[in-house]
Amino acid sequence: MVFLRDDIQVTKTDFFKSLIKSTISPKHYYQVAMGFDIETTSYLNKNGEKRGTMYIWQMCYTLPDITEFYYVYGRTWDEWEDFINDLKTKLELGKNRQKLVIYVHNLGFEHQWIYSHLNLNKTFARKPRHPISAESHGLIFKCSYFLSNSSLRNLAKNRGYTLKETMDYSIKRLWCTPLTKEEISYALVDVKILAEYIKDEIKRNNGIENIPLTQTGYARNYCRDYITEHTNFVSYNKRVREMLPKSEQLFFMMLDAYSGGFTHSNYIHTGMILEDVKCVDFTSSYPAVMCRKRFPTFFHMADPNPRKSFMYEGMAKIMIIEFTKISAITPHSILSVHKCKVTGEKVDNGRLRYAETLKTTITDLDFDIISKFYKWEEFHIETLYVADYQYLPRELIMAILDLYKNKTTLKGVIGKEDLYLRSKEIINAIYGMSVTNPLNDEITFNEYGIWDKVPADVQTGLDKYNSNTRIFTAYQWGVWVTAWARYELLNTVYKIGDDVVYCDTDSIKYIGNHDNIIDEDNIRILKENSEIQKQYKIPTTLYSPKTIEGEAKTLGLWDKEPEYKYFKTLGAKRYVYSYNDKYFEKNKKKLKTDDNFFITVAGLPKESGKRAILELAVKYQQSPYDIFDFENEDISSDYYLDISENNSGKSTFMYLNETFSEEETDYLGNKCTVFETSFVYVKAIPFKLNLTDEYIALLLGYELETNMGASFTDPRERSKRNA
Repeated sequence: MVFLRDDIQVTKTDFFKSLIKSTISPKHYYQVAMGFDIETTSYLNKNGEKRGTMYIWQMCYTLPDITEFYYVYGRTWDEWEDFINDLKTKLELGKNRQKLVIYVHNLGFEHQWIYSHLNLNKTFARKPRHPISAESHGLIFKCSYFLSNSSLRNLAKNRGYTLKETMDYSIKRLWCTPLTKEEISYALVDVKILAEYIKDEIKRNNGIENIPLTQTGYARNYCRDYITEHTNFVSYNKRVREMLPKSEQLFFMMLDAYSGGFTHSNYIHTGMILEDVKCVDFTSSYPAVMCRKRFPTFFHMADPNPRKSFMYEGMAKIMIIEFTKISAITPHSILSVHKCKVTGEKVDNGRLRYAETLKTTITDLDFDIISKFYKWEEFHIETLYVADYQYLPRELIMAILDLYKNKTTLKGVIGKEDLYLRSKEIINAIYGMSVTNPLNDEITFNEYGIWDKVPADVQTGLDKYNSNTRIFTAYQWGVWVTAWARYELLNTVYKIGDDVVYCDTDSIKYIGNHDNIIDEDNIRILKENSEIQKQYKIPTTLYSPKTIEGEAKTLGLWDKEPEYKYFKTLGAKRYVYSYNDKYFEKNKKKLKTDDNFFITVAGLPKESGKRAILELAVKYQQSPYDIFDFENEDISSDYYLDISENNSGKSTFMYLNETFSEEETDYLGNKCTVFETSFVYVKAIPFKLNLTDEYIALLLGYELETNMGASFTDPRERSKRNA
């Protein structure tokens, strides 16, 4: 083991000296900012079996009242176990309930390696292989990714910490491999970033024991504190609990009706190289609808008979509904097939074009939108609940507006970086807080490395939820947040029509001139903002705070983004683009590239993916827009987007509960016996754009008997693809 204070080697005694004297809170927690990480190598042994081994482990700590950083690193698990035992002994962990928290970025990875080296007697997770915390008799490992909701690289960059370095993971390193100064530096920087981050969090929360487990916890704490300060929280909480779903049926209907953002490409433009594509984004879409729209209050069961529908005009509705012979009447397919029970369906990349029958659970907002994009022979409402619409409580809206004001006015203000960043993080987490499922299955982990799931008892969970004296949002509000956001987005899509190229939750990309539609939308939004401002007596400035440059940024308006000179999409979360020349030349320093070509492809890192596409373009002497295509003989037989495992930046992870001991040779020719009792095998994988036969049939405009019928053939001339 090697011990360091900053970059000076010290003794074990020096390392533990300040650690032992660190402050212990009244709740028995050591006030220490400590990070832990390991570096590993994956390989196939001589028999072709998957193997993974740790070749360096590293830890770093600092204290709230010192500037120095202390490090320790070792090369074997025996050394790590010795160090952990020293920690437990010297800090008397477990004695008098004393606890030490160690943060790990992506604890799920390290957890797989360490569980077989110490007794983790308590593991907390929302789903298997994603532990949020794990405890071993007073030693608590917590996941900093869940807390920050950010990669380590972005965390360091955004907060001004030590910048993360780079490492070539393709080299086979073992515990006996001599490490270069740069390799050791890479390992130590990772844990220093964690120590820097947790040091700030200890200060922010007035103690490490007060740091929430997740980013959403910050949103809850902020809103609860704000509401408590500005009204009687007991009365507020009582009213919210009264409107919570009481029956299992209603609650599960809410779960089924909940749906995320709408992300889809218009198939008549998919695969085509388009020019002069315009882009608009809603300003803080989810917080905006929370501060402008009305939401359901107290639900009760209603008569679904159509003749009684007049009784529920203007009310919020949640319904189980079945359509017969439902078909799309525009190129936009908006119903997600996986949210429905369907027969005889025809599908557009996961979204419905036609179905003989379709059964689903939706809100009144969804029904209104479906009516614009589909026709049907008949429908039948099986179950119906209704509720009055009301604005969210003023205190909750004011809490959101306060965050939005800070996010807008403090961006770029010297000395206010921390408050700006905190406000931005919390406002982004508020929606997630409002739609957290209160019924959580129990996730267990045993000493043999096996994860299991014990389903939650529904009624017990609902009773607990309905009696929660700290709750301040109703689950239906979260369901309607996304429903309202989709409603707003898709209404605009409907008005723009065929010229819409691509949508993603709060943004639209389109061709042609439709400024009048965007302007009309913004006028309506301003009117809605004005109405709630008047009712709740909220100053206009809170809805339209000004940036450091003096520009008013009104919450919820469509914002015009830089236009694209070229744009091409191959489906949801799959597109490439280039900015217009004037914008790019002016901003390429900020964009940090000399190549006016950018990608957004799910599962493909932006930088490595972009580099790979440009390299293939040079290889084939083609435009990168031609390279960005899927493999299909009818479209492109000579070149398509097929990125090797060496260039994709993608990896697959295999968690193995196996013990092995065998001699291995590293990349330098050094031989040693490698021993592991549990490990992760990481394998780089290639990237290829794969599409279903039915989606290709739709794009090419021919009839596929098993799915796309001739009635859905695009009337436009498909030979213009890739023109």
